[in-house]
Amino acid sequence: MTNEPLSDDRDSKSQHRVFRYSINILSYHYNGYSRPFEIKNWWGYILPSLWFSLVTITLGFWGWGPLALFRKLSHIRHATEALHVNFTGGEDVTKIVEDFAYSDKTNYVWNNLTNATKLVCSQEAVQIVTEIQEEYTVSGKQSFSDENIDFINHSLGKLNYVRIGRMEMDDIFEAMKLYDRYLEENTKV
Repeated sequence: MTNEPLSDDRDSKSQHRVFRYSINILSYHYNGYSRPFEIKNWWGYILPSLWFSLVTITLGFWGWGPLALFRKLSHIRHATEALHVNFTGGEDVTKIVEDFAYSDKTNYVWNNLTNATKLVCSQEAVQIVTEIQEEYTVSGKQSFSDENIDFINHSLGKLNYVRIGRMEMDDIFEAMKLYDRYLEENTKV
């Protein structure tokens, strides 16, 4: 059996960034965001930054219309803001992108863990533990007990994950209890 660490498989330096652009052609005005780009190296910023800056420079300053004088200043402001964001590496949306990859329960539990537990367990591991816990709860046995911890660690072993320590598991259980209380309070009519 191989033991894999519970940390993320992806590169920890990988980030997700969005870039801005501004288009003003005649009376058409649009300020938008790119799709999230996964940036793994420093040079990964260059191509999207240059592309969306080029779009903004060529199409961002040329609008006109009935209120052109008053709107021109806002078009220039939007275009220069887009250029500033692009040339500083885009806007970081890593947390938002990662939150969409996991269930609400996993995100809630993850956000209520101590930093020490987050250093040992990844969010993916927390997702697996919550799924195993749901399976254990269906069996009708007492939740959040030593037997429960043994069941989770045995199941993690079947998945080739290392065991989670008692302190970390207690922290995960406390966060799960908080989530259950949160659901009870918000589902009362």
